[in-house]
Amino acid sequence: MFDELTDFESIFEAGHSGIILALAQTCKRLSAKQGSFVQNLMKSLDCLEPEDRQKHLVICLCRLCKFESTEKVSNDNLLKDKLNLHGTLILQVMLDFNKPIKIVNSILSMDQQDLKKLFSNSMGSHITDSFVKGAYVGEKSREKLVRKMMGVYQELATSKYGSRSFEAIWNVANFKSKVQIMEELAKKRRGMV
Repeated sequence: MFDELTDFESIFEAGHSGIILALAQTCKRLSAKQGSFVQNLMKSLDCLEPEDRQKHLVICLCRLCKFESTEKVSNDNLLKDKLNLHGTLILQVMLDFNKPIKIVNSILSMDQQDLKKLFSNSMGSHITDSFVKGAYVGEKSREKLVRKMMGVYQELATSKYGSRSFEAIWNVANFKSKVQIMEELAKKRRGMV
């Protein structure tokens, strides 16, 4: 079945992104063809080559649009943008693949403010859960995410959906990181009073 559905681009153009989601779920369930799935997906979104485009995979997938389209759109409204449901669900499934390194690297290479906006989005907040709970997302990658978000935890914790992301990150942070996060929150709290 996978061999017959390799042209993801035409499937997306036909508006049948649910088929790609079902295919991702099947690849995960069977632990088969996951690498090919990621390659085909990146190719269909023009995020495969040149290699520096791969860091845009998460944004392209969340908006379910090609690399060229995301270049024209500012990420300023990422917090309030209506993200593509199937795109965000595909991303969550891919974080449970046996080797989710392309997605992990894409998330970790995002600008901190864009990541904060994505994690504060109603659909984007679920990506955080998948990232921190992913069985094949390494401990070092989780710690990198915890460190990357330092400085924006106050904003994350006080937003409706960002608070879900904050809690997910807090639950995987080590003791030292939790102390740093508490100090950041306390410092910002004192600045507000």
